Amino acid sequence: MAYVGSSNIDVHQSASNLVVHQLQVGDRVWIEVFSGSHLYSASPETTFSVIMINGSENTMLKDQIQILNSTSMLIQHNMSTSEDIRRLDNIFTFEIEQTVKHIEDKMMNNMSATITDLELRDRYLSFSLLDVHNNTASLDAQKQQMKSEIQALTKSQQNEITQLNNTIIHFKNRVQSNVAFTAGILGETNGQHTYASGDIVKFPKFIYQVGGGYNPTTGVFTAPKTGLYIIFCTNVAAHQQVFYTQIMINGSPKAGVLAYVHPTSAYIHQSASNLVVHQLQVGDRVWIQVYDGGHLYSNIPDTTLSVVMINGSD
Repeated sequence: MAYVGSSNIDVHQSASNLVVHQLQVGDRVWIEVFSGSHLYSASPETTFSVIMINGSENTMLKDQIQILNSTSMLIQHNMSTSEDIRRLDNIFTFEIEQTVKHIEDKMMNNMSATITDLELRDRYLSFSLLDVHNNTASLDAQKQQMKSEIQALTKSQQNEITQLNNTIIHFKNRVQSNVAFTAGILGETNGQHTYASGDIVKFPKFIYQVGGGYNPTTGVFTAPKTGLYIIFCTNVAAHQQVFYTQIMINGSPKAGVLAYVHPTSAYIHQSASNLVVHQLQVGDRVWIQVYDGGHLYSNIPDTTLSVVMINGSD
């Protein structure tokens, strides 16, 4: 019976047994499961051996006894007295006993050698199972080390991914927090636009816009965030006309943009640009206002207004 307790880890238990039995020709021997059904055998470790240790000796013993009996009967037939027969019978009985003893001793020696061989095989099997256990323990240790390394690598990668996501979110928030736009005036008949002094120039066509703030209906930009802004305006005067505007912040002129074409000039359009860098607070208002002359040219558009926050509160 080989049994391993359920609390043992990676242990294989071996068991051996031996039966000495007289068999006749045709007798059958096999190994049958009585209880349990889980067997381990790889190299192989589980074996079955049958050895005949006394077949020829029995035949020799029978032959010698038969010869002695025949000889005894022949001598008894030639003996004249009962005393002679008795002494002869004692002699033959002694010889038969010695012969039997000699054969039994030889059989026991053979049996001892067989048992010793089986014990050696059982010991080898025990060592083999111990090697399997040690190798299994070594593999388990390597497996645990690899598992720890994988966990450490996974944690490191997760930290890097978290840092990358935070960086992406940071830049995304910065992009979303930007305030910038460029707007222009589309062409009417021949691209001509006429304004009166004091009018606010409206730029209804957005070329780019992020962060809000500009109202194309009123022409006024209201700062949605506190920061440092660039305000840039380009005017194009109509042929032989003047278009003079001012960049206004909260009703105060900060810079002029004058585009002038002399009446005697050939058919040309004159452009003019100006730029203001200014700190704006939330709610400050910016617009372009006509100062003198009201003849503007813009078609694709050519006259534009751009406002960009370059250094916000974040």
